[in-house]
Amino acid sequence: MRFLYGDTEPFPLEYDFLGALEAFVANAARAVQLDAEVRGIREAAAIVEAARAKSVEALEQFHEGRMRSLAQHMPVDADAQVREYVRQLSELALTIVDASKAQSAQAAEAARQQTNAEIEKRRAEIRAALAAFLRLLRLPAVTTSSSMRLHDGYNDLSAIVHHADGIAISFAVATRDVPAWQAPRKVGEFAKGIDLPVGVRRSWFSKGVQNEMAHIDDYTIGGFELGADAAEIRLRKKPGDKDTLVFNVRRGDDGALSAEVHHPEDPEADGLRAALDSDARAHLERLWIVLRSAAEDVTVHRDRVLGVKMGEDDVVEADRVVDFVDCVIRQIAPTVLEIAKRSSNQNELSLKAENEKGRREEIYVKKAALAKHLEPLAQAERDLFAPLALVPGAPASAPAASANAPGAIAPGAAAIAPGAAAIAPPEKRPPQGSAPDDNAWDVDVSS
Repeated sequence: MRFLYGDTEPFPLEYDFLGALEAFVANAARAVQLDAEVRGIREAAAIVEAARAKSVEALEQFHEGRMRSLAQHMPVDADAQVREYVRQLSELALTIVDASKAQSAQAAEAARQQTNAEIEKRRAEIRAALAAFLRLLRLPAVTTSSSMRLHDGYNDLSAIVHHADGIAISFAVATRDVPAWQAPRKVGEFAKGIDLPVGVRRSWFSKGVQNEMAHIDDYTIGGFELGADAAEIRLRKKPGDKDTLVFNVRRGDDGALSAEVHHPEDPEADGLRAALDSDARAHLERLWIVLRSAAEDVTVHRDRVLGVKMGEDDVVEADRVVDFVDCVIRQIAPTVLEIAKRSSNQNELSLKAENEKGRREEIYVKKAALAKHLEPLAQAERDLFAPLALVPGAPASAPAASANAPGAIAPGAAAIAPGAAAIAPPEKRPPQGSAPDDNAWDVDVSS
């Protein structure tokens, strides 16, 4: 299956972009609306808290003024009963003030808990809304880091995909959709002929240990952390064993490769020289490259969103939902505008899907249907989506695509190879407007 523009020129993305766009607009609008509600809740709570604090302050000032006045008007030679009257009255007034302050503090704490509960409820909905469109929308990756741990014969795979504008999305991979990763994997499945000086030979006479060459093709991969410049690869002899070899490989700023091995289950062997020679480094680099490529190939099978960050900030916890949505809009806007320009109906966005036999099917979405999702938003929030030009008759303008944005291609460019998932016409697609209800990151986004 490949995708074409409405004018039959090749479309550069190999998935149902219009379906993903529907999911994005519906759920991004909901996330922005919820984010505005969070701000409104905070502002309302701040007003109430300020009024409560002002009331307590007024009471304290009135009390202090009356007590000063009472003391000033009491004669120096006042009768004992008068002095007792003033003392009791002062103590009673102070008791009333303290009780009022305590009640105000309790009310403030209860209000804070209620405010936090309302905010967390909406944050859970925001996470679910973001996860709903991140399942479908594929922003271009700048770099990907993959992680795996073998637990009870199951490969627990996850990935962090870094995008333009400092966006990093982490998610669990649905290995149930990838047969090759449904069982423990051996080194030889990825790279053969790997012999490393990591074996351990024990001397009967000196009772010491020394390294020897070991053929590790049949070792089971117990886990890995694979990035662009560093990798940790964990191996075990059998799937049910503990990891007995841990390799740490790093590429320096000068491009030089370093590697060392550790023996976590053998303290005596772990005392041996850890750094590996150039031949061993070359073997490990080969394994690192192939493993990383294989892990990245399955990142399209997203199971659960584990987090969305911009820089070091969690986009929900740091109240950067609007920033995140704005960045996504600006990355996809050039593609949306190119689709609009090549669509025969100015009120629709349309593409064509062509199967392996050359049969074509038009897929489309009405701009008005997308714009309807924006109706609950205030004008400032609706303006956020303006670069997508969803309102019929609106000028189709957007910022220039960044180097990493999914930009359009020029007429005559090479056709996209088959391999994308089949799609259905709009009326047969599953609804995209609703988001799963969850209360934290680790949101299920599987189909």
